[in-house]
Amino acid sequence: MTRVRLTYDLVRAPAGAPERVDHPALYAAMLEQVTWADAHGFDAVCLGEHHGASNGYLCSPMIAAAVAAGRTTRLGIRLTALILPLHDPVRAAEDLATLDLVSEGRLLPVIGAGHQAGEFEAVGKRIGDRARLVEEYVAVLRRALGGEPFEWQGRRRRVTPRPVQDPLPIWLGGNSEAAARRAARIADGFMPAVPGLFATYRVECERLGRTPCEEEVGLPLFYLGLAEDPDDAWAKLGPYLVGGANFYMGLVGCPADPESFRAFSSAEALRASGLVAIWTPDECVDRARAMGPQGVLTLWPLFGGTPPELAWPSIELMAKRVIPQLAGAT
Repeated sequence: MTRVRLTYDLVRAPAGAPERVDHPALYAAMLEQVTWADAHGFDAVCLGEHHGASNGYLCSPMIAAAVAAGRTTRLGIRLTALILPLHDPVRAAEDLATLDLVSEGRLLPVIGAGHQAGEFEAVGKRIGDRARLVEEYVAVLRRALGGEPFEWQGRRRRVTPRPVQDPLPIWLGGNSEAAARRAARIADGFMPAVPGLFATYRVECERLGRTPCEEEVGLPLFYLGLAEDPDDAWAKLGPYLVGGANFYMGLVGCPADPESFRAFSSAEALRASGLVAIWTPDECVDRARAMGPQGVLTLWPLFGGTPPELAWPSIELMAKRVIPQLAGAT
């Protein structure tokens, strides 16, 4: 069955938006939505990481994930992505082990190399070292999560207690062929920012004699929402969707598909691009069935700082009108 997930970055709406919900209310809404989704057939919650963003992008996904894990019993907990080069890898291993314990084995960390020079400068590192740091730090994570003493940087280290999952799966994310090949070498799975990169990952796995992870067939969308009347939803959500999309246009470089990353001047232009979609429930069911059993639908309820009262209809329609149809098709 096609899986349905929620993802959050918890940014505030841009200046000039009809309503700018503050961060305490956004965090509270996320937790309320995740708790509700846990009881209504959703598959996982995904949380990202960035630092120093003017819109207050979530900076500590592991803490947010731990709270979400405490509110839920079955939702997968995904870090998408944890920018590992910005962290001390031994401390990151401790946090990941703790998060897997409190979630009772529901954690999947997806490691990102990072792409913002200022984030590296803030912690005294160079963005040019990110590929090397990912390789080194993933190796440290694996040794640390094994629970046995090991040496790193001339010191004896040990991380206890061990995570529930043995071993804890470590995936890599990325938006380049180099990232896809790196994932094939050192990771347990790959989450590409551009769907076509999975082929590069699979070929490299075959060359190395490794088994690739199952491909997740997603949609090339910044945002997916549901509404009985998409035109009405666009009229209400447009300023938030444009603000959110343009934030990512400025934030994310995409060497594999640079032409798709450009700013939008209006909701009409964004809608025409196909990068943001608001479907009726019936349209969503048809699209999901076409994706097959490996399909993944991801809702981003608070995208661009969308007020919670405007976000709930998508979640409720997905749970009441889409998920039961997909479950009945299995």
